[in-house]
Amino acid sequence: MKLKKFSKSLLLSFYRSLVEGYAYHSSALTYSFTMVLGSLFVFMSFLLYYIPFVDFNLLWKKLFEFMPSYAERVIEKILEAYRHKTTGSLISIALAYYFSVSFVKTFDKSLSYVCSRKRKLGEIAYWIAVPFFVVFVAVALTGLFLFLALSKVLLKSFYAYALGTTLYLFAFFTLTLVYRFMLYKSWTSVMLSSAVFSFLFLLFNKAFSFVVLKVLLANPLYAVMGSLLAFFVWLNLSFYIVLVGAKFSELLDEPL
Repeated sequence: MKLKKFSKSLLLSFYRSLVEGYAYHSSALTYSFTMVLGSLFVFMSFLLYYIPFVDFNLLWKKLFEFMPSYAERVIEKILEAYRHKTTGSLISIALAYYFSVSFVKTFDKSLSYVCSRKRKLGEIAYWIAVPFFVVFVAVALTGLFLFLALSKVLLKSFYAYALGTTLYLFAFFTLTLVYRFMLYKSWTSVMLSSAVFSFLFLLFNKAFSFVVLKVLLANPLYAVMGSLLAFFVWLNLSFYIVLVGAKFSELLDEPL
């Protein structure tokens, strides 16, 4: 592949993202994916009731230490949820499944807009095949954060290398699956666009972390209120990068 075509496709993909309003679709994806994560978080909280080695006595003790005036009310709510743990688990996993389907439909619609194509996936794929992939990605993200937390403690001096390598491989693997099986592009354009935009995602993550830490550490109030907002901004921009990468993959397959 010629360097001229590569550079032109890359610049044109970013230009198209600005003039064609990819930010709207990245915002829709952010909202939809947040609903998936929220429902999975509720499911995992119910799942804790089935884990035998979870020490709830320690939880009660910590509640009375940190919030003595509200501890009894919180414990009452937890016990009420425990009595309905089976029903709560089934409802939460059903919600996660429903929001996964909604997210995939939104994602396919966004890719259709970005790449000017008809929607590729049928209704059966929405309800049977793809939601499992979304749940897998959400669980993989949770595992990723746990792995990074453990590596920070165990690896210490090698943590920065483990962080960068893990994020890059995760982004590359995810983008390859998305661009190949949702865009049906050639393996050459898929691998190249996944490699380039995984690297761009890594640079974005470094820059975003640096800026956010500067802002959050500037004022304790920002640390309380800004962390959640920063996560939503990060998620929004991450989806924006994915959409630009999809356009780049399409342009690579077009004649110069």
